[in-house]
Amino acid sequence: MITIPELVEYSNNLYGRTDEQCVTCLNPNCAGRCSKCFNAIHGFYSTRDYDCDNLIYHYVCEYIYAKSAEIYHLFNRHLELRALEHYRILSIGCGPASELFGICNALPEVLVDYKGFDLNHRWGRIHTTISNSVHDDPNRNIEFYCLNTFEEFENLDFTPNILVLSYLISHLPKAGIDVNDFLLNLEQIIIDSMPNNSFIILNDTNHKIVRDNFEVSLNSLNNRGRASYITTRYRFKGYCYERSIRHQTDALFHPIPLHIRDRFETWRECGHTAQIVIKKELYDN
Repeated sequence: MITIPELVEYSNNLYGRTDEQCVTCLNPNCAGRCSKCFNAIHGFYSTRDYDCDNLIYHYVCEYIYAKSAEIYHLFNRHLELRALEHYRILSIGCGPASELFGICNALPEVLVDYKGFDLNHRWGRIHTTISNSVHDDPNRNIEFYCLNTFEEFENLDFTPNILVLSYLISHLPKAGIDVNDFLLNLEQIIIDSMPNNSFIILNDTNHKIVRDNFEVSLNSLNNRGRASYITTRYRFKGYCYERSIRHQTDALFHPIPLHIRDRFETWRECGHTAQIVIKKELYDN
C-alpha cells in the first residue's frame, strides 16, 4: 500500500499554485496559498466545499499526517479495536482516507476490506492512486465510491464491523445536509445492519456544536432499543470534553519532509479533536 509520504509527494507534484491568485478561486482573499480558502471553508456556517483541485492536493499535504495519527493513536489506546480478525471498514465522507492510513499503520498485518465514500469527485485521482497501490496485496481490498452511501449500501454485499465518520459531522451543513436526517438514515440503513461487537468511530473537531451532535446520535441510538451501545470518549489537546480520556501523545507517526512542511504549513501534531468509540452489542434473544 502506498505510504503517507508517497501520497503527499504525489499531491505535492500535482499542486499547481505559485505566488499568483488562482483564477478559479472563489475566495477573493486568496493570496496564492490554499490556507486562506481553508479558513473560509472550515467555518462552521460556511456553505463552501473543496471546490478546487489545488485545495485537494493542499489538503493532503497539510492535514493527512495529523488526521491519520489521530486514528492511529485511537487504535493503540482503545484495545478492543485491535481484536478483530477481519476489518470491514465503511468510511463516509472519506476524503483522502486518513483513517485508513492510521489503521493500517497501527495494525500493519491485519486483513482490511475498506469502502470509502465521498461525493466530491475531485478526490478521484487520490482515490485511484491509493486503490491501485494494493492490487497485489492479499491483505488489502480498498474501494472508493463517488456515490450516495445510503442509496448504494444495499448493493455492496458488504457488512461493516467498523463505521468511520471522520470530520464528517462538522462538514454536513456545507453540503446542505440536515444533521438529524443524516443520523436517522445512518442508524436505519447502516448501523442497524452492523453485527454484534462492531464499532462506530466519530472523529471530529472538538467544538461544542460537533460534540452536541455526537450526543444527539448517541441518544437516538440508545432510544431505538435494538442493541446496547457502549461509549468511550477521547480527546487530544484543546477544549475540555466531558467524561473524555486525554490521549497520552499528540505526536505524528511519520516525520514531515522539510520542503512539505514549509510549503504547506503542515500540521505537526494531532489537532483539537474529539473522538467517540461506540461498541454495538446485540441483546440476547
